Amino acid sequence: MLITKLKWNIIYLFIITNFIMAIDLTQVDKLHHQGKYEEELTELQKINSTDSHDPEVIWRIGRAIFEIADNIPDNQRDKKIKKFDEGINFLEPYLDINGGSKRARAEIVHWYTANLASKGNTIGSLKALSMVPELRQLTDKALSIDPTFSDPYFIKARIEDRLPVIFGGDKYKMGVYLSKAIKYNDKDLTVLVDAAKAYYSRNWPADKKMSMNKENNNQDLTPQNISDKEYAIQLLKKAVSLYEKNNDPSARDKLKYQEAKILLHKYQ
Repeated sequence: MLITKLKWNIIYLFIITNFIMAIDLTQVDKLHHQGKYEEELTELQKINSTDSHDPEVIWRIGRAIFEIADNIPDNQRDKKIKKFDEGINFLEPYLDINGGSKRARAEIVHWYTANLASKGNTIGSLKALSMVPELRQLTDKALSIDPTFSDPYFIKARIEDRLPVIFGGDKYKMGVYLSKAIKYNDKDLTVLVDAAKAYYSRNWPADKKMSMNKENNNQDLTPQNISDKEYAIQLLKKAVSLYEKNNDPSARDKLKYQEAKILLHKYQ
């Protein structure tokens, strides 16, 4: 009888602990949604101090640090780099973590990659260029864990877009990766707006898109019967529509919505 009672007490404690964790993460995600990244990080660090390194907590810490660093003004370069380093150093020991969902493990690799890439961009183009092989390996690593994860495709697209052709940049691959980023997360305003900018800048007519796609085994999933500029406008209109139907947009969505409206006025 004593053993049975003890067993049920342990089970009850386990259930309560996990219930509390779920509540904490829900509140944390709400803070993130509101753009309260410093508060989010503080709460996550409290959880992590008593938690056994849950991947769901780990990747959220990396995300919060990235957002804080990303919002530091560019003229505070040293402070910005130091914050990205904080994210890199925190996440690095967990790049090969076991346990947790595929998405959580892939998120850890992704936010490590995001912090690293943004640190390189902050330091300067030469440093960012030297990081390209590592960034490609990291995005491939994240996708090997979860091939349906949009964000690593988005980073791969940015690499191809920003890398000069002489150093291996490929505008066709950029389009392929963007099409996959959109496929797996077609309601993300950041993906839609930034993809629109990249397509508009590439500026391929429909016949070139179709020709390049045929040569490359039709990897690009975007509409082939319209030009890049026409597609860019479609993406921006979709972003605006999604935002205006959303009763509770995130802090980041509010920024991307304003950007989408400005770009639509410019592109049309």
